Amino acid sequence: MQLSLLESLPDEVLRQIFRHCDLPTLLQLSATNRALHEVITLFLPSCTRSRYNYDPQTLRHLGFHTRAPVAQRALWAERTTRRWREWDGRGAVIGGAKREWRRCLPTLKIWDIEDGVGAVLVAKGRELECWITRQDGTVEIAQAVVRPPKRAQSRQVPALEGAAQHDVTALAVGPQPGEIIVSRVSGVVQRLRLVEHAAPGYPFVLEEVARYALGSSKSAGESPKTGVHAIHSRADLLVGAVTTRQQPPSHVGADLPVVNDPRGPIASLALTLKQRSAAQSHNVSIQSISSPWQSAKTIPFPTKPWSVHLSPFRSWLAVGHSGTAPLSVFQLDSTGAPFTVPSQIAHTSRSTSVYSLTTPSPHSSPFSNSEQTLIAAFYDATTRVYDLRVPSFGPLSDWDAHESDAKPPNEVVRLVDPWSDDPCYSVGIGGAMGSYVAVGSARNAAVRLFDIRSPARPSGITAFAPGRDRSPIYALEMEGSRVWGCTENRGFVLDFEAFEAPRRRTEPVAYVSHQDGEGGTLRWMGDHRI
Repeated sequence: MQLSLLESLPDEVLRQIFRHCDLPTLLQLSATNRALHEVITLFLPSCTRSRYNYDPQTLRHLGFHTRAPVAQRALWAERTTRRWREWDGRGAVIGGAKREWRRCLPTLKIWDIEDGVGAVLVAKGRELECWITRQDGTVEIAQAVVRPPKRAQSRQVPALEGAAQHDVTALAVGPQPGEIIVSRVSGVVQRLRLVEHAAPGYPFVLEEVARYALGSSKSAGESPKTGVHAIHSRADLLVGAVTTRQQPPSHVGADLPVVNDPRGPIASLALTLKQRSAAQSHNVSIQSISSPWQSAKTIPFPTKPWSVHLSPFRSWLAVGHSGTAPLSVFQLDSTGAPFTVPSQIAHTSRSTSVYSLTTPSPHSSPFSNSEQTLIAAFYDATTRVYDLRVPSFGPLSDWDAHESDAKPPNEVVRLVDPWSDDPCYSVGIGGAMGSYVAVGSARNAAVRLFDIRSPARPSGITAFAPGRDRSPIYALEMEGSRVWGCTENRGFVLDFEAFEAPRRRTEPVAYVSHQDGEGGTLRWMGDHRI
């Protein structure tokens, strides 16, 4: 049987021809005969990687990406990219529209339950729960229970007293799949390990395997009192933002009267104000995860640190804090020890704060060097992307203070919603091709989404999360097709999934566009193509 002219060409020439074919054409060619099917099947992984920046390592919420044929995965990448480009998303409240939790400051983290299997771990107050995406696209909620360790008398693992059961303030991934690190409002930082997950519908059982002394964890009424605001981990390093307050004695003196109330003694306003005005000290602590008994390295800060972030390859540490120079970067040596003099990345004419930090994934990123890219969410309603390879401005004199809001040389792009000046509370990066930034704002459960592939004029929208909450978006996590988030009352997901089955259980999402000629009008995702 004689080969066709196309089949007779060398594989190298065929691959050059395939580069000029769209995905439907390639899939049709692969269905014609076995020879072309084999060549195109080998070509599709590099094709989807170059065209759509597709990488299964960033898409852990569906087992589909590890088991599906390469052609189906390529089709998923192409359709998901199209949905993001057209802002064709849907939304859903996790657990149903009427599922609300006690008002709190929640947080969440994408967590590897085991190697290659991911879930979203959510902390709402003192409770933990997991959101697991099933093969049909539904999200199952499983409670996570922390039980005392079998050897609670161990020096490394103290017993679970009341301080270890207080509200969770932050989450960080552990060094191994199935491990998570949690910080609590009492100052306790625990490393928990998944020890039991029998079947769907049963709770996850976590066990404490280590505790870290990032600060004092004394109970209320003792002095000092330490709080951990944020934590982050990479490999064997754990970093925490810590504030220590010198508490007055628990008893009430003669000059601080107690109000008589049938519900019990209530401290006077004078005592409350004295407690809040107590001396504070701020620092960032760096601890070895595998050696919890070692003392942490501390970096003192004159102002309160709100966020910390280690680079993907642990070469630097970024700290977001308050002030007119609210973003500092410390270079780290091979042991994780910081150099004493930080680089001041941002300068502002008015005091502000950086509440959230992130970096692009090294597996899927539009940036040429994700290791040296930093994304910061500012209280002044801006989100800024920095290239740390470029020197920033040095310390500014009073003469130049009025120009300190000018764009510095290392600032790649500044993202802002022109229709809102609400502060930014959280930030994440991901989406199709890893090129979308999601920013959680301070009101109306608004999520700002930006496509940053055109730095000069990035397109974007502000979407309003399902549930119609008026609270801030306290935490965000992004994957290839989904944006996970939580307000003070509920969790939600914005879904740009390529296939229709998961979208049947979602609802339209309202948004306002940022593009010229498109903004100021409330629309619904999927009804208007940009």
